[in-house]
Amino acid sequence: MWLDTRTNGLVEQYSLEDCKSSADEVRSLCGLPINSYFSAVKIKWIIDHIPEVKLAIEDDRCLFGTVDSWIIWVRLSSTT
Repeated sequence: MWLDTRTNGLVEQYSLEDCKSSADEVRSLCGLPINSYFSAVKIKWIIDHIPEVKLAIEDDRCLFGTVDSWIIWVRLSSTT
């Protein structure tokens, strides 16, 4: 995790009245508010602002995850 203020606008957008139900739904599902501290908002920002990432997603060659999930993926993919 890292603090990235570039996502503050996105967090504010999700906090507006017309998105309030979505923000409340996220909080009810995971118990946490939408906040720039968490990875999902950072991933959304990266997808929206880095064309290479958006293209990689469209080409089905992009993966997101935690360091733990990457280590497991590397370990499992190297055994096949």
